Amino acid sequence: MKLLKRLTIFISLLFLCFFIISIRTSADNGPKPQTYIEIYNLEKTDYIVTYLVKTEDDYYGPHKTFEVLDEQDYYGNYNALKKVYENIDIPKGFKMLDISYQFTDVDSFSLQSGYYWPNEYILVIYKPITNVYYLSEYTKNFAFHSYFKCDFSNVDRSFELTKDYSNPDVYYNPDDGYFELEQNYNWWPEMFGFFFRLLVCLAIEMTIAYFFKFTKKSYLIILLANVITQIGLNLSLSIYAHFNGIQPLLIPFYVIIELIILLVEGTIYKFFCKRGKLESTNWIYTYSLIANALSFIVGMIFWFIM
Repeated sequence: MKLLKRLTIFISLLFLCFFIISIRTSADNGPKPQTYIEIYNLEKTDYIVTYLVKTEDDYYGPHKTFEVLDEQDYYGNYNALKKVYENIDIPKGFKMLDISYQFTDVDSFSLQSGYYWPNEYILVIYKPITNVYYLSEYTKNFAFHSYFKCDFSNVDRSFELTKDYSNPDVYYNPDDGYFELEQNYNWWPEMFGFFFRLLVCLAIEMTIAYFFKFTKKSYLIILLANVITQIGLNLSLSIYAHFNGIQPLLIPFYVIIELIILLVEGTIYKFFCKRGKLESTNWIYTYSLIANALSFIVGMIFWFIM
């Protein structure tokens, strides 16, 4: 009874903590893809940056194209977008979104996408002082968290563009004066997230092992088994999310891996672990089930709020 009471208190407090964290993180706790773009070695001046998307519709999730935008809309600065819209040639089949970044007297800047930013786009870099602009090649995000960079010291300045009023139909030609966004995947934040989730799951499993009062030798076996299985689990999920994003199929994929881990760990504990003077395998499988179930739930919370 004491063991059950301790576990109940521990699990209740843990869920309360994660509930508070999830509320503070965002009102929408669903997974959010991110794009990070670094532009550097530009001419030092003012810039307005926005996106062109290939669409026939005027609505792109919560966003709008400039054609139906009004001054009260939330995402972009209307006056800045209007200046870009009036002074660039938009390739045929593309429309400008209501997303804008403004920079003053800079030679480099970084962009981070927000909620439902486009996954495929042309990036527009516009210089309002001279009415000169650059268009990127048609770019597609390559991962759930995509990182790009562009060193403008390597961009041919003859590709600077100005509006051609004699040519109303502008066709998209990626070889005609477009700069390239180079993939620049940043492993450090992804690795930090991986090790953070790993340490949390190990802490949970070792804490529950303490409540079950395993022998000291058993603690070492449990720790080693969890290090191996949790690394395998997190690497599998990281690789899956890297190429596919966090999507509904991740959950059954996660469940299948956890069931395999449950069987592997339960078998290891059965042959090598003892709980004080009690050696009943029923207790060992109970521990494995509780520890893995809780790790699964907490792991899912982290995947969806981080």
